[in-house]
Amino acid sequence: MVFLNLNLKKDDRSFKSIGLLKYDEVTKELKIPKLKETIKLNHPKKDKNKLKQEYIKTVSIVKEPSGKWYACLSVEINQEHLPKVDATIGLDLGIKDLIVDSNGKAIGNPKFLKYFEKKIAYKQKQLAKKKKGSKNRAKARRALAITYEKLKNVRLDYLHKITKQIINENQVIICEDLNVAELIQKGNNKNLRKSLQNVCFGEILRQLKYKSAWYGRTFHQVDRYFPSSKTCSECGYVLEELGLDVRNWECPECHAEHDRDKNAAINIRKRGIKDLRAISLGPRNVVPTQKPEEALALAKSKIQEAAAFMQQ
Repeated sequence: MVFLNLNLKKDDRSFKSIGLLKYDEVTKELKIPKLKETIKLNHPKKDKNKLKQEYIKTVSIVKEPSGKWYACLSVEINQEHLPKVDATIGLDLGIKDLIVDSNGKAIGNPKFLKYFEKKIAYKQKQLAKKKKGSKNRAKARRALAITYEKLKNVRLDYLHKITKQIINENQVIICEDLNVAELIQKGNNKNLRKSLQNVCFGEILRQLKYKSAWYGRTFHQVDRYFPSSKTCSECGYVLEELGLDVRNWECPECHAEHDRDKNAAINIRKRGIKDLRAISLGPRNVVPTQKPEEALALAKSKIQEAAAFMQQ
């Protein structure tokens, strides 16, 4: 999908156009039957020569709350795979550090919401003071919407950069199968719930999944109930309890000292490799903690990826 900024003022509707689209490859302008004016496409320079008339299938025109118009183009192109690399990585998602990998590298959490929170609160207060139905209220509502849009854009920009870097540097990416809604619902306090919503675990996993498919990488998620943080990555001992406030712990069996997040990432990597090897051997060798029908479906969907992984 390619998102484009438009300069339309009169039409207040969102609509979808299928067929009868005319694209000028020289001027980079798109003509839609429902619009009188042509649309200048501002897609990235590296993609300018790739977009052609036959690639464009549908165009959806959407007006955001901020008043800006966007055209979402559905195109059909052949995505080129990245060169293969000999690297398999496990990722542990967290709040203090957004991502910690099995190599010990940590990607920080910028906490964009904290930066925009005061601005949002101020503009919400200004909106509440305006008379309902007035032009000043409409202006205040649009100003608030623009602030929310900026927050969304800087957050997505950061997530796209870090996920693309992970995809570029690793052939196999292994993560947890997190139930984000359940984590938010079971949060101990409102601050924890807000932090979980701000880090966007679901968006990170979504980007890693589709980018892996685009660029020829293998993406795998281990069982969400696998105790990655409580398991010793050296000897396999599993603790009975491990509070969220405990960031470092010592294994009572082998006395190895562990950083909570790095230890979890190492365990996720080991478990993911074990899962992929089991899948490559056939449905009967899948992880026993999965239900039979889930294991069979997973094996069918990932058998080709696992075979490619074993050939490395």
